[in-house]
Amino acid sequence: MKLLDKKHSLQGTILSFCLIFLLSSCGKNNCRESEGEVKLEKEVSLVRLETEIDGLRDTASTRIFLDKYPLFSEKFLQRSKLPHDSILIKDIFGLSTSSHVDTMAMDVKREFKDLNWLQSDLSQLFSHIKYYYPEFYVPPVYTLVSGYGVDLEVKDSILVIGLEFFLSDSARYIARSADGNPLPAYIRRRLKKRFLVPEIAMVEADRFCQIDPLDNTMMGEMMKWGRVYYFMEKTMPCLQDTLLTGYTQVELEGLQSNLKTIWAHYLDKNLFFNTDLFLIKKYCDERPKIIEIGDDCPGRIGRWLGWQIVRKWAQEKKKGLVEVMAEKNARKIFSESGFKP
Repeated sequence: MKLLDKKHSLQGTILSFCLIFLLSSCGKNNCRESEGEVKLEKEVSLVRLETEIDGLRDTASTRIFLDKYPLFSEKFLQRSKLPHDSILIKDIFGLSTSSHVDTMAMDVKREFKDLNWLQSDLSQLFSHIKYYYPEFYVPPVYTLVSGYGVDLEVKDSILVIGLEFFLSDSARYIARSADGNPLPAYIRRRLKKRFLVPEIAMVEADRFCQIDPLDNTMMGEMMKWGRVYYFMEKTMPCLQDTLLTGYTQVELEGLQSNLKTIWAHYLDKNLFFNTDLFLIKKYCDERPKIIEIGDDCPGRIGRWLGWQIVRKWAQEKKKGLVEVMAEKNARKIFSESGFKP
């Protein structure tokens, strides 16, 4: 018997669609309880560099562009580490004349005509992060159509978004990996506009998630990702679980109803304390299906199961987000959670 049965009655299918519709339309009525947020001192700075790069006409205007945005030029383009500006100028100016980039730029211009929503959503995310971490520096945000193969890059003081990675399926450009090959469909499904801010929250979470560098177990990886997901739900209290995890509603319902089967598999295969890197990646990293559990079990199951354990631990021990993110001892979280489906 398959772990996740794809056969639904007409009634079940209708109910599923209704549930998805309700989840996507309830707005704040469906929010988790929020511990708090702070008012940002100033509006999030968002600069659309793709527009400026498209307007470059010669090397002189390109140098002016680099001088105009010194933080971007240094933190993202590593300007001072290059032997001469001419290398970078040639590279940037080439973006404004490339027909390949022009195709991406037209798709981006059509789908991301207005980014007020992004500025607003980032303000909410950053205000929640700053509530938990008052020292958090709200980074300036730069969008671009780069051709650099970068979807998101977060430095200590800058956030860069490659908008071409978050286009809809109707776009001509297909997101590609660093080797130039198109990304698999199961990954591209999550590279959409609605996933953009959750992806940023995930990247930000990694900065606060303390880990034990000597813990190379499956459990260590699971508890790390569990805390990343926990950070996301606390700093984006209105975020739907489908956007947080990247699973469809049907997949989430299947995982919940088959939790005991998943748990039994982990115990039977002694996975929690396993240190085989290949095996850890198989259960925690990108993969279309984990057929070892079931024909329809989605990938990244270790992250999702880790999240369930971390949530239970935080609830049982009444831990705040900062304490959760600071706890390096994965075995402590696991044992103290008392999690058992």
